[in-house]
Amino acid sequence: MNPVYSHLFNLVIVGAQKTGKTHFMNKLSNQICERYEPTIGVDFATKTVKCDSEKTAKIHVWDTSREERYDKITRSYFRGSHSFVIMFNINQIESFEKCKKIIGEINEIAYGNPAVILIGNQIGENREVSFDEAVEFAYQYNIAYYEVSGDMTDDAEIYLRKLVQLIFINRENE
Repeated sequence: MNPVYSHLFNLVIVGAQKTGKTHFMNKLSNQICERYEPTIGVDFATKTVKCDSEKTAKIHVWDTSREERYDKITRSYFRGSHSFVIMFNINQIESFEKCKKIIGEINEIAYGNPAVILIGNQIGENREVSFDEAVEFAYQYNIAYYEVSGDMTDDAEIYLRKLVQLIFINRENE
């Protein structure tokens, strides 16, 4: 019996607390949640993405907690991951400042050349991180930058497809 996918990839969603990581994962996996609780350690979902007529990717999505007491657990998921979504809250400069440390951890722990995107979430009137500042940061690390509103209506699916494309590009360039 043939599997319904030709490739299997791991995606780790990482960022400071309260940046929308769980909401992003739930949007990817079509889960509806009325009330969000802090993630304890790691949460998990799967998503299948049709890439083209020959490629279908099954994605294991890992939603990680950034509480210090879970750092060893969550960092262990970095190994073997093919892609990362780094999220920060545009209205909280502290969450943006933590992105540099996260990129350092990815570079230190992850194997190969994982696909990485940076997502600024929760666009509002109390913006503390400018669009230009976030774009410059992403440019420094050669990663794509996107902004989403809190509801992320169709954005999560679009960004997942972009990540899968980056994974294939990175694999071809290895």
